[in-house]
Amino acid sequence: MKNHNTEHAILDLKEFIAGNLDKGRISAVLFLDLQKAFDTVSHEILLKKLHHYGVRGLPHELLTSYLSNRKQFTAIEGTQSELLNIMWGVPQGSVLGPLLFILFINDLPASSNLNTWLFADDTALAKSSTCFTDLQRQMNFEIDKVQNWLLANKLSVHYVDKTQYILFIPQGKIKQKPPEFSLFMGGNLIEQTSSYKYLGVMIDEKLNWKPQIDKMCSKLSSVCGVLSKVRHYLDRNSLMLIYNSLVESRLRYGVLSWGTASNQQLNRLRVLQNKALRFITFSDIDTAMLPIYHKLKVLPLSNLITLQQASFMYSFENKLLPTTLQTYFVKPTHRYTTRYAKMNYTLQSKNSRFSESLMQVIGPRIWASIPEDLKKMPFRKTFTKQLKHDYLERLPKKMSTNKKFARSSQVSPGEINLEELFETDDPKENFQGFDVSLNTLFNSTWKEDFPGFEISLHELFKADDSNEHFQGF
Repeated sequence: MKNHNTEHAILDLKEFIAGNLDKGRISAVLFLDLQKAFDTVSHEILLKKLHHYGVRGLPHELLTSYLSNRKQFTAIEGTQSELLNIMWGVPQGSVLGPLLFILFINDLPASSNLNTWLFADDTALAKSSTCFTDLQRQMNFEIDKVQNWLLANKLSVHYVDKTQYILFIPQGKIKQKPPEFSLFMGGNLIEQTSSYKYLGVMIDEKLNWKPQIDKMCSKLSSVCGVLSKVRHYLDRNSLMLIYNSLVESRLRYGVLSWGTASNQQLNRLRVLQNKALRFITFSDIDTAMLPIYHKLKVLPLSNLITLQQASFMYSFENKLLPTTLQTYFVKPTHRYTTRYAKMNYTLQSKNSRFSESLMQVIGPRIWASIPEDLKKMPFRKTFTKQLKHDYLERLPKKMSTNKKFARSSQVSPGEINLEELFETDDPKENFQGFDVSLNTLFNSTWKEDFPGFEISLHELFKADDSNEHFQGF
């Protein structure tokens, strides 16, 4: 559908989950997996729904003819079966197939009071509550309604392994979960899981995106291996084509959701991004990255995340998003119309650490930092291109030798200070006497490698307030 894509569905689901965690509410998300969804659509029911939606007269007759009298046979080693009429399923391989399926399941959200996310046959159903007992009761009651809709429309579900649910529990309520919490569908016990791949992105129960980044790191490591070999046989343009297709495309997809992961997790991706770029330029492992970014006109991961967030805000400002996302932000309400009110949005209040992962909190800050002339650009493509150019221009040409931390005020929103702090993968080059590799730093506990430094790496990165753990630091 126009202006709709899978990233919007993932983002909206993430906002629902994080928003409820921010309010201290428990959420249950059920992921449905329909059995052979496109092949089990009833032609009779589909045609009735099309008539109900207003497709009547000649258009209805045309679609009836399109679906009717289709035949199929099986051929094996020259032996052919008899022809049989196809009474089920929408023809695949054409633009009409997905469209007809979408129209067929269009009324699924109306069958229950669950929050519903549909993208073709990928379906997520969710509910939130302040207590487990109420959530379990509501979810099972509403799931029964969904099951009745599926039966009425002659669709079936993979109940084992593929249809699962995740519980998202605020930190203070984890111990309150009753051991007997269960969800059922069609008399089948639904399996609870800690993570689920929805529309290509791994969503986990802690919403820390570690499973997603684990998966990305595995794929990017493989691409780096390929680049290390083929760089000897391809020119730079071909290598950059591989980079854009297999590295940057993966770093962009779903980044509006997983891009709010901790710096510790994002740094794993940054290291692999740098590794790929060093292979392309035949650079040593300790080569500074800033000149390479400029040379290849590639943004560091932190700026890439900011760019995608800014592009989302541009789409919102120009009403290019689905209607379900057009309520994310509101303009300030002043007695007098001001230039700020015209071009910016109200900053949302923060309740917990999950606030920082909400696009509704991040978005207004990003948008307010963008120059006014860029905001007025007529097309999203030109806006994104110019903003990328601006971000590249803001990157220093080389590492500053004096006052390494003095540039914090110049960092654009979303640009991580670690980008300057760890310009190379080995801090020895930039920090004389700091005799520990970045690999050791991020893959061990402080207690193990630094006797007397009594704090784990987990505590270091998860603390809500560093002052609480590092008095005078």
